[in-house]
Amino acid sequence: MHFASRLRAIAIALAISIPSFADAGILSGPVVNPATGSTYYLLERASWVRSQFEARELGGNLATVETAAEDQWLRDRFLNFGGTGRALWIGLHETGEAGTFEWIIGSDSEFRAWADGQPNHALGGQQYVAITPGGFLRAEGWNDWADGDADFFGT
Repeated sequence: MHFASRLRAIAIALAISIPSFADAGILSGPVVNPATGSTYYLLERASWVRSQFEARELGGNLATVETAAEDQWLRDRFLNFGGTGRALWIGLHETGEAGTFEWIIGSDSEFRAWADGQPNHALGGQQYVAITPGGFLRAEGWNDWADGDADFFGT
């Protein structure tokens, strides 16, 4: 199922322990992917829960990534935005059943771009997914993280 008309937000991953639902700043956007027609915003650092809340306030959701081409487009546009390496929350999250991940909008897309060894639930409670650059303690690709684990991403 293609959601070309959906507004999508990408959030930089750096969690805070208690989500604050004040307006998140927009670092970039709206940016339209010409291949899909989808509109994206890059949000300031926040937890996955806060980022999803802010995406809803903008009229959308965290991004549903449906193809390798879309994943690469997001990486090219946002992973090193402003010359700073960053991780990006996406709308994939674990449901009540361990190891079962679903899109926040209910998409039936089965596309996944897991980094080597992911998802791994290494620290427990890792139920949210971020696109991460390669580097110290992480492989490039999608990684599962707890809402507070994003502190490891650093910049």
